[in-house]
Amino acid sequence: MFRSFFPRKLAQIYRPTRQVKNFHHGRSQMSSRPSSGTKVSANRNGFAHVSFEATDVPPSPYWLKHMRPLLVPDNIISPVDCFEACTRYVSLAIKDSSGWRQRDLTTGENAREGKISMFTLQWTAIPLLFFSQGKAPYIGTHILHTGVLLGYAPSILTLARMGLEKKLLNSSPNFAPTKEALEKLAASSTGPYTKYRPDALTLLGSLYAELGTPAGEDRALRCFSEAEKAASAPETKAEWEWRTMAISEQCKIYVRRKQTDRAHEVLRANVYELDNPKLCYQYAMLLDPNDPKRMAMLEKAAISGNSAAAREMARMERIRAATEGLTDWERRASGVLGDEWFAIAEADLRAEKE
Repeated sequence: MFRSFFPRKLAQIYRPTRQVKNFHHGRSQMSSRPSSGTKVSANRNGFAHVSFEATDVPPSPYWLKHMRPLLVPDNIISPVDCFEACTRYVSLAIKDSSGWRQRDLTTGENAREGKISMFTLQWTAIPLLFFSQGKAPYIGTHILHTGVLLGYAPSILTLARMGLEKKLLNSSPNFAPTKEALEKLAASSTGPYTKYRPDALTLLGSLYAELGTPAGEDRALRCFSEAEKAASAPETKAEWEWRTMAISEQCKIYVRRKQTDRAHEVLRANVYELDNPKLCYQYAMLLDPNDPKRMAMLEKAAISGNSAAAREMARMERIRAATEGLTDWERRASGVLGDEWFAIAEADLRAEKE
């Protein structure tokens, strides 16, 4: 069995960067934790409140710095496009003339007749949310809320996931329009946004699972099943970016219902293909302690940034250090490894809370 004597070094080498790596139409794949800023009112129109000024638009160098990590090809959208779109959008939002969203914006990917494209604005919102300080993040939230009001699927999914991760999608009045738009998107089997339906169903299923009731879990499982069907329908060309989330939540429900065989079956069928730290950890915890795959899966999850897996690795090494029959060198080595894994777990936990 392979046991790493440098787990922290391995973690640095193998884990994915915590910076944004992959986007689809500006839909975030990273954990949604916008920077701090002015609080918005707790009502349906709270995100529409303008708590920023024209001077809060980041200058041109900001866009040159932060658009590059998003891996957006220059021939699709440029930092200059985002800077100009943000500047125009903020001006329109501050003026807040009647019907400005429908009149001055378009949900098409290309601007038409002087309108600002929501496609460009979606990409503009992402760096504002994740890389900005002061009031700039609330320009990003305002943009996403506008996308929700216009029925723009990437904005709906991004804001819904933010609300879900903060456990506000089901309870906060600010997210009420987003939840309604998500439900509509999940129910739509025709139209230009059909390809987003699997992810909409995934978020909706996760929302039902969050209720923690048998009825909620039943609805969640139906959503995940429907998401899988929608993703496999060739005529829709659906894209299931959050398949891992659906599988993870589905298996959590099976475990809570003591249907561990079903959870094991689902994870075994997907864990190698998806190669996700969270799924690796979940699968490992369902394996027999003596199964050699368990340690391999735990270590893979731990060095990829899963704090729970790192804690389990620390626990196992400390138990081993107390085992009779070890040489002094083996005992010290296990103790050091346990400390290393615990340090990784604590660092990951701090990073998750940032």
